Amino acid sequence: MNIKQNILIVFLLFYSSLLFSQKVVVSGFVKDQATGEVLVGASVYISHTNKGTFTNQYGFYSLEINHTNVFSLSASFTGYKAATKPVSSEQKTVNFFLAAGVEIDEINVSAHPVRQNDLGTSYIPIKQIQALPALVGEVDILKAYQLMPGIQRGTEGTSGIYVRGGSPDQNLILLDDVPLYYVNHAGGFFSIFDENSVNSILLIKGGFPARYGGRLSSVVDIKLKEGNKKDYKGIFTLGLISTKLSFEGPIQKDKSSFIVSVRRNNLDLLSRALLAVQSNGTTAGYTFYDVNVKLNQKINEKAHLYYSFYYGDDIMFFAQEGQVFNDYANPSTTENNWTNKWGNMLHNLRFHYVIQPKLFANVSLSYTKYRYKYDNNIRTTTSTNNVSLDQTQHFDNGLNDLIVKTNFDFFATNNYQLKFGIVGISHSFNPGQFVYTDKINGGELALFLQDKMSTYEANTYLENQLKLSKRLHVNLGIHYSHYFTESKQFQSLEPRLNIKLTAAKSTWLDFSYTQMKQYIHLLSNLAIGMPYNVWLPSTKDIKPQNAQQVSLGIKQGLWGDLVSLSIETYYKQMTNLVDFKEGASFTTGA
Repeated sequence: MNIKQNILIVFLLFYSSLLFSQKVVVSGFVKDQATGEVLVGASVYISHTNKGTFTNQYGFYSLEINHTNVFSLSASFTGYKAATKPVSSEQKTVNFFLAAGVEIDEINVSAHPVRQNDLGTSYIPIKQIQALPALVGEVDILKAYQLMPGIQRGTEGTSGIYVRGGSPDQNLILLDDVPLYYVNHAGGFFSIFDENSVNSILLIKGGFPARYGGRLSSVVDIKLKEGNKKDYKGIFTLGLISTKLSFEGPIQKDKSSFIVSVRRNNLDLLSRALLAVQSNGTTAGYTFYDVNVKLNQKINEKAHLYYSFYYGDDIMFFAQEGQVFNDYANPSTTENNWTNKWGNMLHNLRFHYVIQPKLFANVSLSYTKYRYKYDNNIRTTTSTNNVSLDQTQHFDNGLNDLIVKTNFDFFATNNYQLKFGIVGISHSFNPGQFVYTDKINGGELALFLQDKMSTYEANTYLENQLKLSKRLHVNLGIHYSHYFTESKQFQSLEPRLNIKLTAAKSTWLDFSYTQMKQYIHLLSNLAIGMPYNVWLPSTKDIKPQNAQQVSLGIKQGLWGDLVSLSIETYYKQMTNLVDFKEGASFTTGA
């Protein structure tokens, strides 16, 4: 209780500083001129000074100005032309719309702030990812990050990432702020993310900010495009592996827009055609598909409403029908059908509101689900239409989350930004249910690997971003979580610290310390090439996973910062990890 009281007091103290702000504050959004898409991490600064800030993950900025007369603001972003606007002290809102392109004098040294990737953080623009070599023509945004130091891939050609000794289930993968539990297709050769629908992707492998929690090894924060607010645009691709269609445009110009992106694997079309030629009554194949939808509506200059949707599956199927001549006088026909299906579904309704020029609020209600299903039916019918055999097998497992999240960005001064928020999660686990039915003999057998379970999680965080001087930047935060099960409760107070020092011109030093806790565990069995994944919560018998990580690195810019050289060392300790014993399987109970 003392911890909760102290956190509440800190929140109130910082919030009360709103009352004492006497300076001129200008805020707004930075967007793409052609599409209206927000630009995350864009630089906004007072022209001809080194005073500035960056847009947050929703494209919003707030800047404190000492001047009371006319001044000018500039905005810039990698791959876009910088823009400058004259501003009077009476203006409270200034939005920038940047045009794509590269300025000739871009390499000149300037005083305005330039965002650098912190050590332990990787950001690759989508355009660069699309330019990388692709496996059989398929661009994969997760494979691009396998090229970064500290990240390893699993099986050759797969898109799974193993970050600093962690496993794939220890990566917090967020799509529009909502976690996804399975992000691969075709056994890991492709990820579920269609580059035509993605706006930005950020990977953090060390120095985790306090706003992230629940995993030990990394955060992959992916934002979907909002849809072109100006014009209609479509992309159609027919490839060897998949067919893609993406279409976006305004619903009401400059106020609302949509984007729909669909991808479907083509392998089953080939297998169906080849088996049809043989005319033996057999059909088999494998396919996957992804559907992304995003809608947004501008309510007014301060309020915006968004809806994101994702649905995707992998499907393997086999169907066979043929005659079995056990008795030439009375032949029988046997049908054998089985289907294997697994994938994700996600809904997210989000509302953001500029409470006042220094305070930005974001509220979301989301639902995410992972499911796995296997169905098999064998049916034998005699020539006299008597059914002699009718058996079915059904297996399913999965989990789903209902999430309520509220977070705030408070731009106290140009040198101090405060982030804080509260998250509530209701988890529902289905470890596995196997049902065998014999319709002829009237028998049914149901096996539960473990009963369905519900758990609840509450999180709050406080994150301070401070510019103590031109050379010294500090991110200091705390993440608190409380996990409830029927038989046990867990609490965690996780400190986060990241210090960035500009030691000399174009030389940066980074130090970070983080503690992380993970309350859910993945048991995975790929012995037969299927993703038999079972997620289980922490209980009185299974303790939460823990990690501590210390990182230290140096980064040197070369040739006007066009090229950088960095080296980083880290120490990471993980405890309470859960895995199968050698040869064990939850499908057999061994």
